[in-house]
Amino acid sequence: MADRLHRNGGDVPLRRDDSRVILHFDYDCFYASVFEAENPALKSLPLAVQQKQIVVTCNYEARRRGLRKLQLIKEAKKVCPDVVIVPGEDLTKFRDASKEIYMFLKGFVGVGKGWGGRVERLGFDEVFLDVTSLIDYNVELLNYNDLGSSFFHLDKTDPTLGFAYDARTVSGPTYPRSQTPHHQDTDGSAPCATSYSTTAGAFPSKTNNTHISINAQNKTLYQRLILGSHLASYIRHKLEQHKSFTATVGISTSKLLAKLAGNFHKPRNQTTLLPPYSVANNDSNNSKTNTAATDDASESGQEAQGSNITRFLDDHDISAVPGIGFKIAEKLRAHVLGRKPLGSGIYDLLPSDDRVTVRDVRLYPNMGPPLLDEILLSCNSSSSGGSGSSLPRDIGPKIWGLINGVDRSPVAEARDVPTQISIEDSYGHGQLAGLDVVRKELLALARSLVRRMLVDLTEEDEEEDGDCDGGGGGGDVHVDIQSTDLHRKGKKKVKKRWLAHPRTLRLSTQTRSPPLPGGSVDFSAGRVSKSCPMPSFIFSLLKLNGHTQDDGNGTDNVTLDTATERLVNETLFPLFRRLHPEKDVRGLNIRVVNVAVTNMGMVGGLGAERGSVGRDIGKMFRSQERVLKEWRVEDDGGKGGWVADVGVGASAIDDEGGSGDEWDSDEDEEVMLDVSGDVLVDECAICGALIPHFAIKAHEVYHTTSD
Repeated sequence: MADRLHRNGGDVPLRRDDSRVILHFDYDCFYASVFEAENPALKSLPLAVQQKQIVVTCNYEARRRGLRKLQLIKEAKKVCPDVVIVPGEDLTKFRDASKEIYMFLKGFVGVGKGWGGRVERLGFDEVFLDVTSLIDYNVELLNYNDLGSSFFHLDKTDPTLGFAYDARTVSGPTYPRSQTPHHQDTDGSAPCATSYSTTAGAFPSKTNNTHISINAQNKTLYQRLILGSHLASYIRHKLEQHKSFTATVGISTSKLLAKLAGNFHKPRNQTTLLPPYSVANNDSNNSKTNTAATDDASESGQEAQGSNITRFLDDHDISAVPGIGFKIAEKLRAHVLGRKPLGSGIYDLLPSDDRVTVRDVRLYPNMGPPLLDEILLSCNSSSSGGSGSSLPRDIGPKIWGLINGVDRSPVAEARDVPTQISIEDSYGHGQLAGLDVVRKELLALARSLVRRMLVDLTEEDEEEDGDCDGGGGGGDVHVDIQSTDLHRKGKKKVKKRWLAHPRTLRLSTQTRSPPLPGGSVDFSAGRVSKSCPMPSFIFSLLKLNGHTQDDGNGTDNVTLDTATERLVNETLFPLFRRLHPEKDVRGLNIRVVNVAVTNMGMVGGLGAERGSVGRDIGKMFRSQERVLKEWRVEDDGGKGGWVADVGVGASAIDDEGGSGDEWDSDEDEEVMLDVSGDVLVDECAICGALIPHFAIKAHEVYHTTSD
């Protein structure tokens, strides 16, 4: 659908895509929650996580006592003397927890289930899920004669996998707030997997003062958002149940709106932004371009009454809108206020006199894309941000769209491996005082980089001891564990295999630059880098078992240390000397050192398609042989029957956010699907071997020639 707002800049089309349903997950106090998961006793204490000299986050008990994010540590101790401060400089545990939750959430919309696989991570503690395919599928299955007894299907191939819900009502709080009282738990959070608050017929009534279109399009959108709210509630519950992390969720039709909606009811809750999202342009044939501020205000007032999006956004500070960063917000404030804002630092609290809302910007005289371009791209902006040349030339239309709630950016397809892995650290004036210090810092960075590679570029597989050939081909590594399953006891191996090998290693440094004329610092200046092919020895060294024993907390590990020392001595340190051949590096005043691996190549030809990971053929056959033993027809001793050991499939989401490996058998053709559900295999009638469907004819020829 499209909204058309009239401004003196011309007739500006604002096209919003309301065909999607997007969930935004924001993990509650994520950094603190990681420590609380390790030590539950911390949950009842004021807890702050420190990076440098700043409180990067704190738990809700600390916030109740007056602490806040981005507060100086010394100030935090004054406000709350008994605060427990834990170091957060080492991001390993946060990165690992973030990946674990990401993989869990990804299981709900995986490509293998036919749901598109659009999962996008934003930092460590936020994830967008595009659940449009899931919602579309379940809307088609609704029985409008009995919406109160609906069942949400999570898997197209298994009709028992899902949950019951009431499709007449929204689950959780809404914006605008529902007139119907709804239940909340004693801790103030919304209960999970329950239905309450807003009835499907509770659309705002059309009045003479608004342009609300209560039409089939709005009702269809409303029904889709109802389903999205129930899915969000269900996933929140499973996340808390299986991973012990709570989250706050926003439900809407774009990343912008879903993210902002989730801020309304924190923590452990969710908010659905209800329609109508657009206004009916009943007077569009007679309307003309408005040039007066009073005309703009009058028209925008009608929009505010008619569109829940406009009303929703108007009260937000301009800097709260995703996509509007500190520098852009500072320039907009300066223009609207007619002066430089009093609070000029990123970490400064915003004085009340400096507050500029979305409504203030939207209703400013002659406001539109042309004026926004003039404000943001002007080299002589009244704010102290310097030149706006780093901004794209179409920044005006983009910002105009954001403050009107238009965001068509897609949720990225889930990737099994990152496009690059980067580790950096910053240093004070003169801190890198010599080459020995540089080498020491490179060792620390390289160690963190290799740890990241082991987490982000490998995956674990459990296999029977007898099934493994012991070769560990393709850079596989093994560590033995004891495991018992329902059918047999035995020793299993946790096999850690590489998903991808980075092809490029990059070293970057940044020196301090003098401040700009306005006093601000250009953080992009002084950065230089050198790249080289990733040395192959790093992968051969990490084939050994030793690195899997490293706990990420500094435990001595010969293999990891050997790999990182060789990487620094043979590659990274020579790269540094090529960047900075000076004998005395103290005069360089280096403030940042960054090491990164890029240009990922999938191992063994895996992942030919973007966002996918291919199959290990040997692994496929070993897995099939193990699983199909339970399905083989055996002689029952001449009693005229047959015996099959068939496991009972679960009808609920497992710990990984998806169904367990379940098999379907076609007794007539004896055709099986492989574990991933995308390769057909046949059982040879002569030898009983499992052969890919496309190769069965060639296998039959093999038997005829061998005779």
